[in-house]
Amino acid sequence: MQHATRAMDTVFSYGYALLIGVGECAYAPWSLPVTVRDMQALQAVLADPGLCGYPADHIRLLHDAGATKQAILDGLAWLAGQAAADGDATAVVYFSGHGWLDEAGVGARPCAPYYLIPHDVEPFDLAGSALAAEAFTAALRQVPARRLLVLLDCCHAAGMATAKDRPAMKLPPGLTQSAPPKGLVDELRQGAGRAVFSSSTGSQR
Repeated sequence: MQHATRAMDTVFSYGYALLIGVGECAYAPWSLPVTVRDMQALQAVLADPGLCGYPADHIRLLHDAGATKQAILDGLAWLAGQAAADGDATAVVYFSGHGWLDEAGVGARPCAPYYLIPHDVEPFDLAGSALAAEAFTAALRQVPARRLLVLLDCCHAAGMATAKDRPAMKLPPGLTQSAPPKGLVDELRQGAGRAVFSSSTGSQR
């Protein structure tokens, strides 16, 4: 009985997490299988009663064919709903996958558009099929958690973790693989109780 009580005390019932490891892309050369393992490793840490103690049903996983653009937005909406119903919520959002900068799409913008690459991205319709940073940021602003942690592990090393039998990654003209630019990270940090960690800055490779 004493052991059961201790186990119950380690459950962090205010914790919620949306974990995304894109893994396999519909366009195979852009797949990153290692991102699913990274997502699963974080899930194990969050769910471990001796570490974070998040309830299993408070953690939503999106990976491979389940990590579509719409599924990611739906997942953020789910997280917003959970936080709205729990006034003391701590929310974690983790994205592991490609992040690309559209240097050809600057136009009148102050900086080049940035995209997170979902499973169902169309290689030559990036603006229409990828998840724009603006849409991702807008969805995060709808999460009314008391504490919000955003982790962006956006791979940008050419050919990272792709299978050996797949063709080399080729990007459409004007695109570069990039970590989230500093402006995006700064924007995500706005507001009380928010922290954002990126795997690297946009100038690093």
